Parts: sequence; C-alpha cells; structure tokens
Amino acid sequence: MRTERAATHSALKQFELIQRDIDHLKRVNDLSVDRIGELKEKKGHLFQELEPKFRRASLQFLLVIASGLMTLLVACIGITYFIGTGRWCREVVEMYHLEERLGQRSMDLKKQTFPWAVSAIMVVLVIASLGGAANPSVRLQGALQWEWPYFGIATFGTVWIAYAFRRLRKNIAENYAVIEQIVKQVKTIRRERGLDDT
Repeated sequence: MRTERAATHSALKQFELIQRDIDHLKRVNDLSVDRIGELKEKKGHLFQELEPKFRRASLQFLLVIASGLMTLLVACIGITYFIGTGRWCREVVEMYHLEERLGQRSMDLKKQTFPWAVSAIMVVLVIASLGGAANPSVRLQGALQWEWPYFGIATFGTVWIAYAFRRLRKNIAENYAVIEQIVKQVKTIRRERGLDDT
C-alpha cells in the first residue's frame, strides 16, 4: 500500500509538473502571439517607410543593367568593326601591293583597341555585380555593407568606361583615315590600269 501510495504521489507530482509546463507554454504562446502581432505591425510600418527606397534601388539597378547592355553593345561593335576592317585592309594591301605600313597601322589600331573595349565590358560587369549586392530589394541585410564599395567602384568605373570609349572613338577615326588612304591609292591604281572605278 505504501508503495502504491508513493507511486500515485509520484504520478500526481509528474502530472502537476506536466500541467504546469503546459500552462507555462500557453502563457508563453499567448505572449508570443501578442509579441508576434506587435512585431508584424512594426514590420509593416518599416516596410511602408522603406518601400520608396526599395523602388528607387530597383529603378537604379535597372538603369545599371541598361547601361551595362549599352556598354556591351558599343564595345562589341567596336571590336567587330576592327575585326572586319583589319582583315579588309590586309587583303587590299596585299592584293594591290600597297605600302605595308597601311595594313600594319590598321592592325596596330586593332591591337590597341581590344584591351580598352574588353576592359569596358569587364568594368561594367563588376559595376552590375556590385549594384546587385548593394540593392536592398534583393538582399536587405547584406546590402548596406556593399553600398559604399558600389558607389566608389561605380564612380571609378564610369570614368574608366568613358575614357575607354574615348580611346575607342579615337582609334576608329584613325582607322577610318587609314581606310581612306587605302581607297584613294586603290582608285589611283585602278585608274592607271584603266579598270572600272566603281
């Protein structure tokens, strides 16, 4: 009987402890539900406050992507221009036995232009990557640490790209002058040989 009583007492004690734990969990849960409600309300207010910044950041990121595509387009057109005209100059110089310096000058301009065009492409890729990292609508918590590096690299990169495009334009203008010299000499040779001038 004593053992039975001790066992019952132990079971009641365990029941009491379990009930106390359940009541505690209910209180914590009720408190958590209230706290969760407060936190959700705060989060809603913060989101309303941050929404214009998210929109601006998204618009800015779209502008970075658009400028990146334009940079890529211009640099690729420059590369393609030199691939085509460099080959044309070499073939015409060989065919009409013109001065080798004209074909060589075109090739030198091509070699000078490629690094500038490729560097502009690489720089705009870095800018776009950092723009994505600094965009709070993409990564809210990690965006702040990338804000200033992005600003610095974007500023430097924009200046670099502008200078690269200036060099690209200068080299294309010089190559155009070389092409004009080649065309002028070819016209002279064709007239001397009595060939059609078209």
